[in-house]
Amino acid sequence: MARRKLGELLLHKKLVHPADLEQAIAQQRKELRLGEELLRRNIVDKASLAATLEELTGVPYLDCFCVNPEPDALALVPQSIAEKHCALPVRISDKRLTIIMSEPQNLAALDELRFVAGMNLEPRFGFSGELKRGIARYYGIAMAESDPLSNVLSALGPEVSLDFLGAKTRRHRIDREATIELQSEHTPAVRLVSAVIAAAAAKRASDIHFEQEMDCTRVRIRVDGVLRQLTDLPAGYKTAVVSRIKILADLDISERRLPQDGSFLVRLGRDTFDLRVSTLPTQHGEKVVIRLLKASGPSAELCELGMSPELAGDFESILHHPQGMVLVAGPTGSGKSTTLYASLRMLRERQLNITTVEDPIEYVLEGITQVQVNTKAGRTFAGCLRSILRQDPNVILIGEIRDQETAEIALQAAQTGHLVLSTLHTSDSFGSISRLFDLGMSRFLVAQSASAMLAQRLVRKLCTCRRYVPASRYYPEIAAALQVPGDEHNMMWEAGGCEWCSWTGYKDRIGVYELLKFTPAVRNAVMRGSTEDELRDIARAEGLQTMFQQTLHLVREGVTSLDELLRTIPMHREQQSACRGCGIVVTPAYRYCPHCGTPQPAAAFEQDRRLEAHHRQIALISDSQS
Repeated sequence: MARRKLGELLLHKKLVHPADLEQAIAQQRKELRLGEELLRRNIVDKASLAATLEELTGVPYLDCFCVNPEPDALALVPQSIAEKHCALPVRISDKRLTIIMSEPQNLAALDELRFVAGMNLEPRFGFSGELKRGIARYYGIAMAESDPLSNVLSALGPEVSLDFLGAKTRRHRIDREATIELQSEHTPAVRLVSAVIAAAAAKRASDIHFEQEMDCTRVRIRVDGVLRQLTDLPAGYKTAVVSRIKILADLDISERRLPQDGSFLVRLGRDTFDLRVSTLPTQHGEKVVIRLLKASGPSAELCELGMSPELAGDFESILHHPQGMVLVAGPTGSGKSTTLYASLRMLRERQLNITTVEDPIEYVLEGITQVQVNTKAGRTFAGCLRSILRQDPNVILIGEIRDQETAEIALQAAQTGHLVLSTLHTSDSFGSISRLFDLGMSRFLVAQSASAMLAQRLVRKLCTCRRYVPASRYYPEIAAALQVPGDEHNMMWEAGGCEWCSWTGYKDRIGVYELLKFTPAVRNAVMRGSTEDELRDIARAEGLQTMFQQTLHLVREGVTSLDELLRTIPMHREQQSACRGCGIVVTPAYRYCPHCGTPQPAAAFEQDRRLEAHHRQIALISDSQS
């Protein structure tokens, strides 16, 4: 039977698209094999390619950067022979030398390496690009020591192909000679910028920070909301790297005294990224921050964002109202845009006229009219809203309510037959009401126009390397809430650390939400001028679960950790009373004492009191309407 080829096996496993495979074969570099060309173009991931090659050749794969070669093993094979056959010896075991080769099926190379080493070989296969950098690193040749660029590039991972699609618009005339030099694929600055972007995308980073120091350029990336160190670039490449990014984003490379903003597109494999660039002059040079956004936008549905089925159902029913205002609250980076775009995708299926006003437009959605704010041209949020109201819209999305004029027009639009979606930067859903009052909105207008306030946060999920530890080792006041009544040996999960999660203990994030629905009781309380604490009591009596309570449930389930809860979720002081069983202070949210398990009649009484007050308010409203 004829031996199967790599391309046929990848197509059989549906790991590559036929068109991508044909393009890779047609443009394959002479010095690269097909597998490495596919890997360089990011058409197939390394794990799938390595598994396919193992099946094809019968030789196991070994990443040369995941091992620490033994000095005795390196001494058996001279570096010239290692470079000749692209082979890296790693260890000696039972008088056999384990060696990583780019061509483990090359019998002539095996014979020469066996003769030079003087012992039998145990071959493993690796990719030539990795092996070349591994040989340069582990043998410590003079070129790697004298050229810091090699060490930086090797630390960033395997080289991949990036297609820079350029800036969306051309606004500046750029020096032609500098442009030609910095657009050459072999320029060190180009290689560094490409390697950093590829490494950041591979680690699912949302932002890249190029921070200028006196002796280097520190590169950090934000992954799952937390900044991590990626690498340090040599000081000699500081200006060239910044100029390369400016050229891609169509910024003025000669202007270094003023902040600038731009953007450009990058294609990495099948994914296209929209990169937003911001520069800021600092003491040691220009700091550059790049935000990575997938051009296709977030594809998650509401139920996939972390909402419970009950909360997702309530939120969807509110979005089906023909009019009203829905505000999504939270700090920057809490997932507000993802929630709003998921809502627009759901509303788009109902054949509605949807128009957005954004600054800037985060993602492009088909079937939706999107307007970009341009204050220099006179296109403000308020001005765009007035024009949109004459365009017969059903749904209006406002990127953010920033001033009194925008808030007033939005509330009036919500009251006159439009569904208005927007965001506010507040700590919770109750703070959104106070923020509207601060902007000068009347209590009647807020109470009658708003439909719901959704507050949210993103918490990191524990990796599979999580550890099971006693809850008692954590803060006693909060860890007590995790205990099952009567269980003195309650356990909980905490972050561990492994290579898969980059030794952080966390992988990916999940949303936690707090949905304040404007029921008749809540509307009446808003019009009466009730305080936030009074509104919170009424909403809890109607079943509202705070973000703190939802995250506490995730901690109990082992989805996230107590440290992450305390880092992310705001806490509110509640009325407390002493337990009748053990005397320890307990908040009224607990129906049983978390310390001794004694039922809390004070908590039950408080809950009954709130429910009674709630029903009394509903009765008053019904009588007034009748």
